[in-house]
Amino acid sequence: MSAETIFLKAMVAAILVSAPPGPASALCATRTLRFGLRAGLISAFGVATADVAYGMVASFGISVIDLPASARPLLALVAAVLLTAIGIATLRRALRRRRTAAFADTPRETPPPWLMGLSTLGIGLATIGTIPGYLALYAALGVRPETGAWMPLIAGLVTGSLLWWTLLCAGIDRLRARSARFEQVFEVAAGCLILLGAVAAAGGTVG
Repeated sequence: MSAETIFLKAMVAAILVSAPPGPASALCATRTLRFGLRAGLISAFGVATADVAYGMVASFGISVIDLPASARPLLALVAAVLLTAIGIATLRRALRRRRTAAFADTPRETPPPWLMGLSTLGIGLATIGTIPGYLALYAALGVRPETGAWMPLIAGLVTGSLLWWTLLCAGIDRLRARSARFEQVFEVAAGCLILLGAVAAAGGTVG
């Protein structure tokens, strides 16, 4: 398999893994709406880093079942706690603004960049279901990186993941010119989606 083919297939795999809506995409979209494109891209870089890392892990054929039995519930617990905290904070912020008359004029203190990136990185790393997703896509696309072809694989994963998250944040940023009401409704929906992710993660702590 040529390096160009590996690059393109890895890029497609990264886009398909990143595209499904979930807690990380909801958080990136919410931060883009509230704080601007820069904040959204910083958050997206965190989850993209996790996506690329798991894409590389999956290329070695490592699955979730290869993790120690005690590690899986621990990762699920970390994800559940982190998502619950973020989801509740998102909903409280949206509902608090609903009670204010000047929603659009409410002061917005942008979180530190390191905190935004670290939080989404944590969510991404705690979502170990990304690995079987990559494994399935690698099998479907016929990705078989030969010795010496790791650079095209890594480049494809990085390009695909960053491309998707950049397009998502840029698209959401264009909606910022809409009404503040749209932003509020979106933030409530994002908070609910993040909490649903916490419930799903909590299910992994059982058994």
